[in-house]
Order: sequence, then C-alpha cells, then structure tokens
Amino acid sequence: MNNDEIIVVSDTHISQIWEKADKLIPKKYNFLNSNSFLRKLVEKIEPQQKLILNGDLTDYNYFKKEHKNNNLSLLLEILSHCRGNYYCNIGNHDYRRLPYSWKFYGIRQNNTSRAMNRRYLNDLATNHYNIFKDFLAYQVNTDHLDPQKDLPFNLNYYKIFNHSEIVLLNSGFDYMGKVTNFFRRKTLSLLLNYRLLFFDPPIAVGLSNDQISFLKDRLENSPRSEVIIFLHHPVFFSFQELPEISVNPKNYLEQREKYRLETGIFLKNNLEFMEAIFKTKKNVIVVTSHVHTAKQYLWDKKKGTLKQCDIQEINKQRDNQKCVKFLSTWPLGAIGTPFGVYKNPDKIVGYLKISDTIEYIRMKDFTNNANV
Repeated sequence: MNNDEIIVVSDTHISQIWEKADKLIPKKYNFLNSNSFLRKLVEKIEPQQKLILNGDLTDYNYFKKEHKNNNLSLLLEILSHCRGNYYCNIGNHDYRRLPYSWKFYGIRQNNTSRAMNRRYLNDLATNHYNIFKDFLAYQVNTDHLDPQKDLPFNLNYYKIFNHSEIVLLNSGFDYMGKVTNFFRRKTLSLLLNYRLLFFDPPIAVGLSNDQISFLKDRLENSPRSEVIIFLHHPVFFSFQELPEISVNPKNYLEQREKYRLETGIFLKNNLEFMEAIFKTKKNVIVVTSHVHTAKQYLWDKKKGTLKQCDIQEINKQRDNQKCVKFLSTWPLGAIGTPFGVYKNPDKIVGYLKISDTIEYIRMKDFTNNANV
C-alpha cells in the first residue's frame, strides 16, 4: 500500500490584481480568481499529505527585490496556512518582472472576455497598453529577479518518501525572455518549427547540464523503485491526438518534429532528458504543466513505442518499470490563454492526486458558464 499522498497543483498564477478584478466584475460572470482556489485547496491539505506546486506560482513578480507587497508575498501568505509539507517548482511566469497589458493580451484565462474587460476593468493600470512595458514584461533580468537565488525555495532538489522519490527540475524561462535570443541563428528555424514562440504556449530555454547530471545521479542512487519527476514545461506535447508511434532515443527528435510534439516544450537537454529516463531501471513518472491541459502518454521502452492514453491505462501500468508514464496537469488559475491560441479543452480547474492510484480532481468546471 502506498502511504504517500501527493497533491499536485500548477499554474496558480497568484496575483494581487485578481482581488481587485474580482470585486469589479459581477459575480454572475464567474471570474476565475486563482487566489481563492489556492486558498480553498490549501485549507483541505491534511498534515500527512504533500503539496507540490509545479510552476507558474505567480502571474509575475515586481522587479524590485525590496518591494514587499508583491505577488510572491501573497503566495507565501496563502501557503503559510498549509498543514502539510509543500514543495515548489519554478515556471516561466515566475521569472517575469512586470504585468502584461490586459488591453492587448486580454485575460481570457480568467474567464473574462474583452467586452467584460473594457466594461468593468478599464480603470485598472494593467488595462492600459504600453509597448515598452509589455516588452519588458517578457524579458528576464536575473540581476533584478532570479528565482534560483531570490525565492525562498530550494530548486533542483529531491525528497524521499515512503513509497517514492520526487525530483523537481527547473525547465527555465521563456526562450524569447532574453533579448540576445532574438539575434541567434537558430531563432529563425525555431520560429518556423515551433510556430509562435510567444503564445503557443511559449517554449522554454530548458535544463542546464548540471540538472541533467543531478537527474542521472538520482535515477542511479535513489533508494526507491518509483521516481516521480516534476517539470513545469513538457518534454513533448501536442493538442492533437497522437497515434501509437515508434520512439527511441535515436529517432526521438525526428519523431517529435514529424508529429508536432513541440507545443510549449523546453529546448536545452530535451533529448538528454529522454536518454536518461530511457537508460534507468527505475519506474519513472513524469509530471508536467504549462499547457493548461490534462493529457497522458505512455512510452513503452521495451517495444519502443509512444502513445496517448487515458488515466486508467496510466494506473494499469503504474508499476511497470519498462513504461514511462507522462502526465500533464490541469491548471488552478487558467482556463485558456490570452490570445486563445489554445485552451483548456474541458475548461476545468483542478489538481492531480498521486496515491495508490493517480487521479484528476476537479475543483470547478467552467464549461457551462464560460465567457470565452
């Protein structure tokens, strides 16, 4: 029996501005205030449970370190009420220093249409467009904010539980979050291969060499047979249905491109990550977020096949070390994206529970009262 009960939440996008917007928008429109959803979840966590926040903890952070009244402060205040242990991973939004313009991007992810935005939120500063500030909102400046150093969480770490070991890796900030990346030769090919670097959702820079070495060490030396790896960005992903295909370390990159499994992924050491989990004898589960959609894949290393599957198949193969289980989480703070390029198909916010079985738990279904 698995005595561990792990609650996985992601894409909480905590922000103080949601409190103001929630007061201005009439209740009948069901504004998605992720702050409230995280509070409700934290209140339910029992002392023996483990809570994992898998990236995009905040929607953005103010760039001044000395600024105390910021979104990180709000997040920590909410988590201070958690009776169980919690562990935080980092997402691309946690590197962002400034809010983006609602007037340009909208806040569809919070169940708010552009018409509602204009009618009820026009007086908020984030609803005014400033091209320079919008550019800065995406740019990463680790001299001002570096989650690896400034946030009060240990990053790239592991914890050993009774039944499993968890490994948390930081897949990095938006690839276009550095101005210098605009001028790299490979950026043009990335624009062609990955379509919209900014909004599809944005791809990430990836894992450092040190993180790959760290991962290999844990896969080699973990005392547990089951290792659960958490990353904010997916290793591979597509919103399209995937047939069963041949995948091994030698043809992985070719197949990833052929079947357009490139949505929102991390770039650096992507293949090296797949090689590491291919070679290990551990029973590996990979949990990712970022795409605001619950989806499951099964990589049968013995047969050399990759297929999309359902959660029942994941649980059926739970103890099969020859099969790597990939799961993406529902978001807690978004049902779509600003431009609507992709959406949470079910318009559901919820979380993942890992215990004797793995299951998705709904907190709210916006399907019948969606404004976007």
